[in-house]
Amino acid sequence: MNGHQGTAETIGQKRSRSGDQRFQRYVKSSQEEKDVCEDWYHVQDGFRYVIPYVFAFRVNCKRRWIGRSILDTFSREFHYKPERYWSKEISSGRLLCRDEKVEPGYILDGSEWMIHWIHRHESAVLDREIDKVYEDDSLLVVSKPPSIPVHPCGSYRRNALTYLTSLKLGLSGLRTVHRLDKHTSGLVIFAKTKEVATRLCKQIEERRVTKTYVALVSGHFPMSLKSCEDKLSFDVREQIARVDPHGKDAVTRFEVVAHSTDHDVSLVRCFPKTGRTHQIRAHLKALGYPICNDPVYCENQKSFGNEEVNDSAKLQLPSLHEPTSEAILAEG
Repeated sequence: MNGHQGTAETIGQKRSRSGDQRFQRYVKSSQEEKDVCEDWYHVQDGFRYVIPYVFAFRVNCKRRWIGRSILDTFSREFHYKPERYWSKEISSGRLLCRDEKVEPGYILDGSEWMIHWIHRHESAVLDREIDKVYEDDSLLVVSKPPSIPVHPCGSYRRNALTYLTSLKLGLSGLRTVHRLDKHTSGLVIFAKTKEVATRLCKQIEERRVTKTYVALVSGHFPMSLKSCEDKLSFDVREQIARVDPHGKDAVTRFEVVAHSTDHDVSLVRCFPKTGRTHQIRAHLKALGYPICNDPVYCENQKSFGNEEVNDSAKLQLPSLHEPTSEAILAEG
């Protein structure tokens, strides 16, 4: 929800002097976000923590919000906080409308922008190196560790891969052309220019790029099970994909690599032919072989500690060379 001064000025709304000063501070904070530094972080016991900081979220009024009160809108749209929280934020002036304080009952008409000032506390991630796999004048390919989201989202910003790549490798201005789930490790491609990003995104959209994942799943995955074509829908609020006959087409092919009888787990290569959110994870759960340690889709199933997961010999499975092997595993 980043914004800039030009966006607000084109709306043509008149701001008060105090509101303008608040907005100027917001613009400054957004610019400073580009200068990633180690002072933002604290590393302890293998985890990377972000030192809490003041931050401003900015959002323009969406069409579906028109005619609703600002309190009702934020309570419903951002329901991770209760209504009393949003009422307090609005009444205290920490949630501003057109850079001015309004009452909780204020009715939105579509022309507004809202800024929410918070003291931000981010979720921790594993403190792993961001290994550079390939680089030229157009591309950067890195090996993303598990637990790190590719780009800012939810409770992550400075702990996102885009920021950590800038911190670890000293490269900024990179453009994401695809993503991996937070819990997935594997290769991530960054484009160095807008033109390259556009070209790569088009290739991915036209399915000219082949993606291969390797998953450690619970149970003895049958050699005869070659694909899943269950349609999927994604619940944005609950952040979970479900099999839905009225959902979007989703196709995943499978190839069994090995099975560990002692641990009753299988190593399976997965080839997504479509790109639905959480597609592989949802399909494997639907088939009855959820990915081990998956915090969302592996309910009351097999789980392993970090040491076991990182040592395939302990699971009596063949070793696959990283970073081409990707396991969706929740660690820590």
